[in-house]
Amino acid sequence: MSNPTFIISKKELRDHLTSKKFIIMLALLILFYLALNAFSTTVIAQYGFRIRLFRQLSSGLASNISFMAPLLGIALAYDALSGERERGSLKLLLSRPIYRENIINGKILGGFIAISIAMIITTIIGTVSAIVIWGAAPVFEDLTRLIVFTLLSILFTMCYYSLSLFFSSISNKSSRSTIMSISVWAFFTIVLPIIASLIAFFILGPPPTLPVGQPISNATTPGQIQISEEFREYARKLNEISSSINAWSINNHFSIVANMLFYSVTAGLPGQPQQAREISILEALSRSVINIFVMITFTIFFIILSYISFTRREEK
Repeated sequence: MSNPTFIISKKELRDHLTSKKFIIMLALLILFYLALNAFSTTVIAQYGFRIRLFRQLSSGLASNISFMAPLLGIALAYDALSGERERGSLKLLLSRPIYRENIINGKILGGFIAISIAMIITTIIGTVSAIVIWGAAPVFEDLTRLIVFTLLSILFTMCYYSLSLFFSSISNKSSRSTIMSISVWAFFTIVLPIIASLIAFFILGPPPTLPVGQPISNATTPGQIQISEEFREYARKLNEISSSINAWSINNHFSIVANMLFYSVTAGLPGQPQQAREISILEALSRSVINIFVMITFTIFFIILSYISFTRREEK
């Protein structure tokens, strides 16, 4: 345990677990999940989706994580190196017989353990609340999916941790690192999906008019209407173009994996019933290999950039 990397990671982990930002982010993760838990249960009770209750609640967890996990990663890394510069503790640390690699390795290891703890706690509390409050009984396969999902959530959070760590390595001020990290998160989460929809609409033009008032003769649900092939083709192309543009977002890759893991949904068109098909864990992972590979590559790429930036920089 005398290895400098482990000593730094131990201090980093202790600082994270006792910091207000970690406690606040963990509380928000849990509160968001409980709120989505309640919302999902209400929707299920009202509309009676065909998916099992526990699986539906798990998808709420996926939505929560896809929104909040990036903020957790940013919160733990935005001042990892820039904060040390501002406080002057980095010079003091470098004056000791210690390599720069030990410092950044310790930061990454401490951040990884803190993120893992947060994700495991959130999943456990969310799962227990679903069982106790809503009576959603999981089967062994459901719990296995949750374990796999937790590992993927840690990977997704590390994507933003590594990105924020890189910004912290090139910044002298934590405020600048924070702004850059939040800007990327906002672009991937909010701006890019809007741009993708606008570009798809601009390319395809206005959609065909829906033949309102022509009910399906053998409809199972009152109010279902006929959807023309022209409208279906338009919706398919719209989705293809939007998906191609959103493929540049790391958030989109995580959402695809999460949706594959919990259930595969063919979104119903207006007036049509929602169709869902469960797939096995192995099938979900095999279909998501590219998405998982992109998240791993994204994380490694920005960690390498952080190494290069930090080890070549002369602290003044």
